[in-house]
Amino acid sequence: MFIPIKQQLSSTKTAEGKSISLFVIPVMVLQTPNGNKSIPNPHGQEVEAFPTLEVAIAAIEQAGFDAEFEGRHVRLNTETGFNTQKQTQSPTKALTPKLQAEQLVQEGLKSAIPLLINRLKDAEAFTLVPSVKALGVLQAKEAVPAILGLLGHDSPDVREAVSVALSQFGSGVVADLMKTYAKLLSESKGEFAYRKRLDILNTYHELVKRNNSSVLAGVMSQILQALGDEQWLLRSAAAQVLVTLAQKQREEKQQMAQV
Repeated sequence: MFIPIKQQLSSTKTAEGKSISLFVIPVMVLQTPNGNKSIPNPHGQEVEAFPTLEVAIAAIEQAGFDAEFEGRHVRLNTETGFNTQKQTQSPTKALTPKLQAEQLVQEGLKSAIPLLINRLKDAEAFTLVPSVKALGVLQAKEAVPAILGLLGHDSPDVREAVSVALSQFGSGVVADLMKTYAKLLSESKGEFAYRKRLDILNTYHELVKRNNSSVLAGVMSQILQALGDEQWLLRSAAAQVLVTLAQKQREEKQQMAQV
């Protein structure tokens, strides 16, 4: 059975303003002790996007299915690798240039990571925002310290991009956020520290929107503390995190009951 792959443009753009291509496949979302797990399935009601065609095909093959892309059936031959065929035609190399092109793009994106990190030193928000977004989409872990350094930025657009980008690293960034927030509470005062704490709370909000509720298990004390903060925006941000957290947990319980 074949799983269809559809190519679509992401709303996220590169630093040059070009749209990023994603490869989307249907998946079934299963509840596991470690959280939700997406499994490629032709009858799936949810979708998952992959950065390259090759990665999408690999995910489908790992799930035990064949892939279909732009009318071509893609099968994994254990001896020769991926072959493609269209309807009853004999195997051809029609897809090979696409796969090669995707590989070149993937290598180019990897090479761009240190350049994007260096761009985070720029002063202009017009450069910072797309650079931060790109690093988040690429999930470049080496960029996390530099992105954290933009917390509390003067530009609201940069700060929003930072929260969204950090949330895309999932649970891997929670410890850094907790440490930064705790340090701000004990050592820093003033407007800049306040904005940084607000950004971290907004990042917690983005994290729970993108992950299961357990991702914030270790930060509940910080959220509850913020509910009693003297700054009303911090109180509001903390309350919003709790709203989304409660909604996410209710959804998870409903999904578990249906299994």
